[in-house]
Amino acid sequence: MVFDPQMIGTLVDAAQFVGLGVLAFGQWARKPGEDANAELPKIRERLQALEESAKHAASTTDVGALTTAVEATKVRIESIQESLKRRDVQMDRIEQHLLNQPRERV
Repeated sequence: MVFDPQMIGTLVDAAQFVGLGVLAFGQWARKPGEDANAELPKIRERLQALEESAKHAASTTDVGALTTAVEATKVRIESIQESLKRRDVQMDRIEQHLLNQPRERV
């Protein structure tokens, strides 16, 4: 049996036609919504997880209160640092005074 190019083209066309017919029948015979119903429990589970995480998220008032508390703590730390700087200067003066005093001999 000799295959000429025209016959090969005809066979390819026929195979393509049959393939499209099978594909069209498969789409027609499929139950609409079946895939959606299979995905619905997964979507519900994801939605519940999102709702749960949203319940635990901080609100804008919580964030505002935390920002205020952090700023107040920052101011307190800066005042303590200033106090420690003054104390360091005082300690240096005392140390210099004690080092510069003549020693008494016994």
